[in-house]
Amino acid sequence: MEAEDHGNRVSPIRVLRRWFDAHQRGDLAEASTLMASTAAVRVLGRELVGFENFMKWYRERQAFAGPSFRYDVIDVLGGQEHAAAIIRISEAGRTWRQVAVFRVEDGIITGIVAYEDEPQS
Repeated sequence: MEAEDHGNRVSPIRVLRRWFDAHQRGDLAEASTLMASTAAVRVLGRELVGFENFMKWYRERQAFAGPSFRYDVIDVLGGQEHAAAIIRISEAGRTWRQVAVFRVEDGIITGIVAYEDEPQS
């Protein structure tokens, strides 16, 4: 059962589902409203701040990987302050997993830390 909203606090799982749904629809305007401008993002040894810098990094990663790059959200787990997404990433015949932990405060993503395993052919 999905975590419910607690009082005026929106559950991190609900925020994360809205985040991924917006990205799937290509609605980056909505996605940007779900992330604080000061959100710290740590991914693959990079330290980024805010939505625009995160999306710039993501576009660069897609360009480097080529048209076969894709991700699929396998599962979303959550508590009262964090949600984690288990993501399957694939490119050029290789597949691997990423676990991204999102800190959520007052219905807004304030931080992301992502961990990836090694690509498998």
